[in-house]
Amino acid sequence: MTFMASTRPRSQTDPVQLQLFPPNRYLTIDEVAEIMSVPKSFIYRRTCRGHSDPIPSFRFGGHIRFRLDEVEEWIATHRVEHEELPRITSSVRRSEAAAKTTRSSRSRLQRQTNSVKSRSG
Repeated sequence: MTFMASTRPRSQTDPVQLQLFPPNRYLTIDEVAEIMSVPKSFIYRRTCRGHSDPIPSFRFGGHIRFRLDEVEEWIATHRVEHEELPRITSSVRRSEAAAKTTRSSRSRLQRQTNSVKSRSG
């Protein structure tokens, strides 16, 4: 992640690129959760030993650390492309609703007819 900031020392128009997380630095659970916009519990679950799809991490004693490039690569492998679904028009919805109403009306009528026959018979 990078941000642009203007500087005043050299030139007032030259932007300086600031890095939020330098690449040679290890990230904490809090930082990875913030990058991914997920709860810390999600990150902890994904770093458990034996998890089927772990986030690449390092353990230093009781501390878990991450490399930014590995986290970004893991995120990229989990991108989901959604298929274009055919658009359902309102006329299709109305006809489906009408068919459902007709079926329920028929079954209600059949129950009433059976009830009348059993009382008279």
